[in-house]
Parts: sequence; structure tokens; C-alpha cells
Amino acid sequence: MKIALAPNGVITMEFPHLMKLVAENQFDTIYHEHFSYFSLLSASRIFAAHGLTIYDVDELETHGGSLRVYACHAEDPLPADHAERRHVAGVRDRGGLEDLDYYAGFAERVRDTKHKLLDLLIAVKRAGKSIAGYGAPGKGNTLLNYCGIRTDFLDYTVDRNPYKHGRFLPGTHIPIYARSASQRPAPTTC
Repeated sequence: MKIALAPNGVITMEFPHLMKLVAENQFDTIYHEHFSYFSLLSASRIFAAHGLTIYDVDELETHGGSLRVYACHAEDPLPADHAERRHVAGVRDRGGLEDLDYYAGFAERVRDTKHKLLDLLIAVKRAGKSIAGYGAPGKGNTLLNYCGIRTDFLDYTVDRNPYKHGRFLPGTHIPIYARSASQRPAPTTC
């Protein structure tokens, strides 16, 4: 980016916000399309190491919380419409990002979420009920695969997308049907 950026040019870049992911236990957003997570701290350090400076940032709701940063050459004056770092100071990374305990705590919350979900599914199945899913998104696959949820817990899922009908969720082999009751199997009871 440093090489391609014109003098007095502006770079804008958007990425999922690591702090939001950790704070809200959004581990299911980590999958093949979203494999890069930054905090403002890490992004600022990467840019600075290459002679660039982040002078503005927007907090977005995209993907559970994203940052859009604006950067320029470190040696350039800030663009006139951003003469001060108006947003950067307001989106300061809050404690812990450089502490291993921050990430260990996240890992523990993720495990706890898995255990609670499995406890719920086991109780429902022991009560002789069937469980069906709604939708077949990437986030759902992350959750199902991490938790080890297969057809022993989730009988099938339905999705609006006709290209997914008659296929299976990756890794779990859970069948995907249309939302229409006539196009999916009747629930089984124990």
C-alpha cells in the first residue's frame, strides 16, 4: 500500500474488529472468509512499520463489529477534512490486547458456550424431541463443527437458498432442505 499510494493519497481499509469479537464471544465469525482480525492497536502498528499513519476510524456493525480506517503517508499532512484525529482517540483499544490472559479468557468463554449448548441439546434429545436448524450460513458451520454437533443432535436444517437444498453442511453432514414442509422429512420421535 505504501508503494501504490500517491503523495497526499488516502487509504481506506475495513476489517473485523478483534476487540468486538472477543468482547461479544463471536467465535462463530471465524471461518474461511474471515481469517484476519485486527485491533486498532495492531493495525496502527502495522501501518506505522511501513511509513503510514491511521488518522481516522469508523466503528461499523458489519460482521458483528468492524473498523474502517483511513490512513496516509506518515510524512504527509493530514487531509484537510480530517485535520485532527477526531475518531481515533474515541476508539482506543481497551486493556488486555497485549496480555495472554485476555485471549485465555476468550478461549474459556468459548468452551463454556460449547458446554452450555451441548447441555441444552442433550436435554432436548433426552426429552424425545427433534431439533431442526434454520439457515445454513458459514457462521453456523463454525459453531456446529466446533461443538461436534452432527445429525445425532440436529436432524436437518432448512434454508431459503434453493442452491443449498439437497446438499449437506460441511463437516457435519447435516442435510439441508427447503423451508417448505412438503420438501423435508417429517420429524422423528424417540
